Amino acid sequence: MRLLGVLDLSFGNFITLRGLASIKDLAKISIPDVAYQRDLNSKHGEAMQDFFNAGKYTFFPEVILALDLPSDEKYSDKVNKLFENVPHTSGTYQFDSFKIGAFTKKFISEKDARSFDYFCRGELTPSKDFQLKRIDGNHRLSVAEGVNDKKIPFCIIFLKENTKKTQRVLFNNINFKTIPLTSEENLRLIFEQEGKDSDVFSDEELKDPIWFGPEYIKARELFHSISLTNLDQIQSVLQKKGKDEWMRTFILELTLIYCDDITPNKLKNALQKCDQLFKEFGEFQDNLSYQLLIVYCYYELQERSHSQFFHLWVKENHIYELQNFDHKGLIAIFDKVIEAKRRTIFLAMPFCDDAKQNYEAIKGAIKALNQQRDESLKLELIRIDKNKVGYSFTITDQILKHIEAGGYLIADISLGNQNVYYEIGYQMGLNRGKNREQNNFLLVHNKGVAKADFDKDKSFNISGISIEAATDSNDLKEKIEKQLTIYYGINYE
Repeated sequence: MRLLGVLDLSFGNFITLRGLASIKDLAKISIPDVAYQRDLNSKHGEAMQDFFNAGKYTFFPEVILALDLPSDEKYSDKVNKLFENVPHTSGTYQFDSFKIGAFTKKFISEKDARSFDYFCRGELTPSKDFQLKRIDGNHRLSVAEGVNDKKIPFCIIFLKENTKKTQRVLFNNINFKTIPLTSEENLRLIFEQEGKDSDVFSDEELKDPIWFGPEYIKARELFHSISLTNLDQIQSVLQKKGKDEWMRTFILELTLIYCDDITPNKLKNALQKCDQLFKEFGEFQDNLSYQLLIVYCYYELQERSHSQFFHLWVKENHIYELQNFDHKGLIAIFDKVIEAKRRTIFLAMPFCDDAKQNYEAIKGAIKALNQQRDESLKLELIRIDKNKVGYSFTITDQILKHIEAGGYLIADISLGNQNVYYEIGYQMGLNRGKNREQNNFLLVHNKGVAKADFDKDKSFNISGISIEAATDSNDLKEKIEKQLTIYYGINYE
């Protein structure tokens, strides 16, 4: 194996050999330094393999490798002579595990006929135990075994002192000193409409998942269909001085996470709703990010009740003050919040005929609310004597288990039942033990029930807690429906 290229002094500091070589050969003779290289990402590796093997548009900058020249005194004169001679003088430099050949051609300078320019062709011939260090391009070289063998550009930097420190400095400079192209600047080139530029991407090209994917077609269509006119709050998030700062990025990221088809009208309606909600942030308007808008629109498109609930959650927890967060992570967190809120409502009430009308009213309220919700958010009412588990159980243990697992507790105190008071106390103690607010239960009383006495039934232990007092079963149903609507954020309006 021989690595061929141009040998010269770069920036007056380092001798470099730049050329083209087999990706498999380069991978075979180089290793990453785990001290500073990032861990490999398997998904990124699979995408890289597809990119390599596809062929069309396959190009990337050179991989950058480091060659540690011997530092022992035995080779010091040879290393110094190498740096003195390149690129002006030809020569061969033999070391233990490799040989460097420099072949110089001198020609009259175009700038000054009295001087000369030099072109030096270099050869690096490795032998046993030869190893290069990967400074940039580790992910590309790591997939060499799974790709078609092709020549790729490389740059080998010859290091003669402080080699480990120099490698780290070069790695830092390459990866962190540059100003990366923003996603908006990149997408501006891709989202150009056909007919305006002969080099624009066709729908067929955008559809190919190796290069882009079908989401890019949808995102481009939405970008050219949506106007932010009269959406002042949204404009302040996505535009700066009248120019799109995050518009394309916002639309593409939303399209990538929202699987169902987004029509221009759907997105326009969602943005209008979000614009109204964003007005409530007042002085914090300048803090709002396009990532937060993505999540708002995601829930608005998915389920209107989610959007309202999400808005309340954002305000209560000051989520609007976050900057530079991952919108997917925020969705994952809030989905867990929904999961915790939605599951079951445990009903604490006496099991007797006098209380039957209350049970029917509560059950009716939940049934009415479920008709407004999608299947995944159905509320489930559990009353212990109606709970069928297929085996005998200790009632008290089962009650406490349901209170702990449930998202909400409704307690009917209409008949002053001592067990109901006990279950209320258990819920409150559980909240206190887990450092939670006392906001996940509802106490109700129906004055229309025989033997009901509100003043008596309102025990001194709960005298400081608000109680929904109803005059009859219909009134009870309406009051419970209203309270659950507020708690679960079901109604958007």
